[in-house]
Formats: sequence, structure tokens, C-alpha cells
Amino acid sequence: MAALTISHIGALGQAFSVPTNSDGYHNFCPGAATSSRSQNLGDENERMEAVVVTKKESQSAKFPPSRRNDPVPVIEIIYRRTDELKRSPHRVRKVKRKHVRRIQASIERFGFSQPILVRGDEIVDGCTRAAAAENMGLDAIPCIDVSHLSDDDIRLLRITINKLQERGAWDEPALKLELAHQLEFNQDISVAGFEAWEVDAVLEIGAGEDLADETDTSFDTPD
Repeated sequence: MAALTISHIGALGQAFSVPTNSDGYHNFCPGAATSSRSQNLGDENERMEAVVVTKKESQSAKFPPSRRNDPVPVIEIIYRRTDELKRSPHRVRKVKRKHVRRIQASIERFGFSQPILVRGDEIVDGCTRAAAAENMGLDAIPCIDVSHLSDDDIRLLRITINKLQERGAWDEPALKLELAHQLEFNQDISVAGFEAWEVDAVLEIGAGEDLADETDTSFDTPD
């Protein structure tokens, strides 16, 4: 079976060869890796191994199918070719070039560490990340398939993800400390998406404007 070398998979931190099949699927299969480790405890290369499965196998043989609205569904990371992924006709956010450039800078710095959500070839969440990957010339990117959800749930999930990420509020004293730490070690804060004036506003003692529009009762949760 032929192997395809994917040279820009930041999620794994380095390039490696992944077997591929006629469907172009590259599946990261936790179950197979766990089995391998249990049988070869002395193997110095104990690590997750990439295995190839077809669409049918990925939905049945490798893992039990996730139930609709399962609070903890089985998560399977698959590597999909960027040129096969399509924007949904029901997308609710615009893809802006400036935002794409920011996402691209973060991928170049940290790797592609946040898989996009897909249903088949349709992007459910992650159009901007997919556009950044395409600009970078990445052959394939990590995805999570959520096809176990219904059509209506997929459309509602898309709205929910985009809205809920707006609801959080910055802990400004903590953010100030973190930005000051980054500046102390000459880190490029722009990769985080901050404009210079925003950094100045956070670092300014007694800055009056909040970074979030919403006021909410905050509470601490354990990590």
C-alpha cells in the first residue's frame, strides 16, 4: 500500500508518513495504538500509530457508532485533503483575509493544533482555519467528523459554536500579567491576534474599558 508524506501536520509536531487509500482518508486511530502498546510494552517506539480505514470502516469496524447527541461521543481524528473540503452553504460567519492571515501566523507558530469539524466534505466549523491551511499549501489537515448528528443539529451546532465563543469575558488582571510575561521574554504577541493598541490598553493601569461587551458573574473552576 502506498504512503503519502504529509509535511505540515503541526498537530503532531513533525512530519511523518501516513498510509492512504483510494478515498484519501488518513485516520488517527487511538484504539489501534492502545492495542499496540498493550502487546509491546517494551517497544521504545510506543506511540499512537496512523492507520488507514475506509469511510465504512471508520463508522463501524474501528469504533462503535456515536449516538446522536451523545454527551461524550467517540472522537476520531481523520486527515482530510484541503482541496476536498467545501464551505457549507449554511455558514454564518464571513471569512476575512485579515483573519485568515492571523490564523495562518498562529499555525506557523504553534502548528495545526485545533482540528476542524466536518460532515463528509462539508466544513461544519473551521472555514478560516481551512482557508489558512490552503494558503500555506498544506496537503491535509486534522478533522473530526460529526456526521452522527442530524442535519438540523449540524446547522444549530454551527450557530452555537460561533455564538458561545463570544460569550466569555477576559480576566483582565490575569491577562495583564500574561501579556507582561510575554513581553518580558520578547514574544511576538501579535500571533495571538492582539493589535498593539489593545496590548497597551490591557497594560495601562486603570484602563476603563472592558475587553468584553458582556458582564457576567465569574467564578473559578479547577484546571
